[in-house]
Amino acid sequence: MKNKEHEAIIVKENSITLAKGAITMATNEKVKILSKKWGKPKKEVYEGSPLYDGLDGYTTYIWNKGKTTITYVSPVDETFCGLRKHIDIHSSDKNIKIFGIKVGMERKKAEKIEKKLGDYAPYYGCENEKVNYIYCSFNME
Repeated sequence: MKNKEHEAIIVKENSITLAKGAITMATNEKVKILSKKWGKPKKEVYEGSPLYDGLDGYTTYIWNKGKTTITYVSPVDETFCGLRKHIDIHSSDKNIKIFGIKVGMERKKAEKIEKKLGDYAPYYGCENEKVNYIYCSFNME
C-alpha cells in the first residue's frame, strides 16, 4: 500500500475519508473541517507542567456522534514532549469502514485485509468471530 499524504478527515453521510494534502493545513483548519459535519467539539486543554514552562501541554478536540468518537490532539511543542499531532477514530458503528475493515465483518476476512495492509492496518476487536469495533490513529504534520 502506498503511503499517502493526508490533511484531515472528511465525513460524507456514513463515510469517513482522509483527504489529500492536509500536511500544510493549520490546526484551526482541521478542526473547522471536522466541525462542519460533526458540530462543535468538546475542547480539553492540558496546560502542561510549570517545571517545563508548559511545553509539554496539548489541546484535545473531541467529537462524538452515535457510536463513533473522533479525537484530534495538538501538542504545544512536538519536539519537546514527543507527542505528535494526531487524529484518533474509535467506532463500533456498522457504517464505518477503515482501510477495508468494517464493523460487523467476519474475523477471518478482517485478518486477510490486516495481513495485506501490514503496519497500515487499523486495530480492531472481535466478538463472536465478528469485528465489533475499529480503532485507528493517524499522525499529522
